[in-house]
Amino acid sequence: MEEVMNALRKIQSELDLQKRTILENGEKVTETVTQNINSILEDKFKIWDEKYENFKEKLENQENRIYSLEKQVRKNNIVFFGIEETETSYQILENIIINFVKKYFSLDLDHRDIKEVKRLGRKGEKSRPIIATFTTLGIKIKIFKQRREALRETTYYIAEDYPKHILEKRKELQVQAKLEREKGNIAKIKYDKLVIQVKSKTTGRNKRMLSSPLESPTDDETNIKASKKNKHRAQTERTSNLSEGFGKPSISERVCILEILLEKIPFAIIQAYAPTESSTQEEIDSFYGDLEKAHRLISTKNEISMGDFNAQIGTPKPYENKVAGKYGFGNRNKRGEKLIQYAQEHNLKILNTMYKAKHKNRWTWISPDKNTRIMI
Repeated sequence: MEEVMNALRKIQSELDLQKRTILENGEKVTETVTQNINSILEDKFKIWDEKYENFKEKLENQENRIYSLEKQVRKNNIVFFGIEETETSYQILENIIINFVKKYFSLDLDHRDIKEVKRLGRKGEKSRPIIATFTTLGIKIKIFKQRREALRETTYYIAEDYPKHILEKRKELQVQAKLEREKGNIAKIKYDKLVIQVKSKTTGRNKRMLSSPLESPTDDETNIKASKKNKHRAQTERTSNLSEGFGKPSISERVCILEILLEKIPFAIIQAYAPTESSTQEEIDSFYGDLEKAHRLISTKNEISMGDFNAQIGTPKPYENKVAGKYGFGNRNKRGEKLIQYAQEHNLKILNTMYKAKHKNRWTWISPDKNTRIMI
């Protein structure tokens, strides 16, 4: 009997040991499965995060392109307010604008100077605004230069043609501009940003600052401290022509901005270093997206874009004479087409094609075997 009991105890002990082993193995299996699932999920989330960042970057570049195209399309437009709605045809509406410009701005236009005219909005009791698109930017500039004096004692007025979202942003900036003027500063809204000239407490002079569209400048940004000693030292160290200069935060590792006053005339310098020929199209698009950001940040029309664009313009075509001269060299590549387009969109001129040089001095890069010469 005792032998039977011992045998049963031994069997029970072995069963308990097997049970514990099964439980331990089960926990290890569960832990291993959990780790494997987490690892798989982490890899998938990492891929999704990368795809999201790439999509976000592409979307931002696309928005910059749309922004640039929309600005380009509207740049020759003027909106006329207060002109009575008496026309019965498109031809008569064109004649109304031509006669209006001749009467108040002393400009003799004909129908070739107008690309399109139309009334905005639905017809009602009040006269609707007229939006006119002129064939050249020069006509618009001439009209805008005279607008205050020409329309001072009339009920008419003219305005830029801004997109709806820019109008909303400018409306919000009006509040900030009013606060700055109450402080004694000069505040002007230029397109979608606020330019502030802060009056110095020590010298009484105004210093130009650029505020982001919806953020007020902080005290640290607007407080100007300059002792007479430092001022005198700065004057002796500067050249007689360069009166003031200040940089802005870099747009990226490839694009940065410097704004200066040269003989009291503001200039903006955009320094750029384009990706090389071996770079991907996404890198090129990102670079030109950064350039668009830079254009939106500068506060003057006097712009110099310089640096290494890694583009071959080649011999410019005759219809490109507004942006390029006739002294190019070699053949054009895709990057050259992109640079020409960039110059056309922003009314820039590619200066190294404007000046005649000896044939041996036209190229800026030569291959190691001396057989290939190109102008970059």
